[in-house]
Amino acid sequence: MSAMFRSFSIFNYRVWFIGALVSNIGAWMQATALSWVVLTHLTANDAGAMGIAMALQFAPAILLVGVTGWVADRFDRRKFLMLTQSALMLLGATVGILLLAGVMTLPLMYGFALALG
Repeated sequence: MSAMFRSFSIFNYRVWFIGALVSNIGAWMQATALSWVVLTHLTANDAGAMGIAMALQFAPAILLVGVTGWVADRFDRRKFLMLTQSALMLLGATVGILLLAGVMTLPLMYGFALALG
């Protein structure tokens, strides 16, 4: 095995890598779908509204980057990941239910975009 892939010989790294891969693919699919819904279903192709939704999705990560190290050092990482991933799952399911029910509004979607960020 080449030196570049040596880390894959460690079981815990393989588990983390697969989990992170699935999570990141899902997060990007969700961000793309949320922007698409804002652009095509909640507005009449309003690029400004889509830009606001995208900014709301990605702003928390940028603004909270300084706090993440503190959180990682103070709390049990496994429990914290379980909590955050469960919350993201519930938020995503709620967005889906509201969209299927036909009751989603643009301001409500902005709130979900911020929470998903």
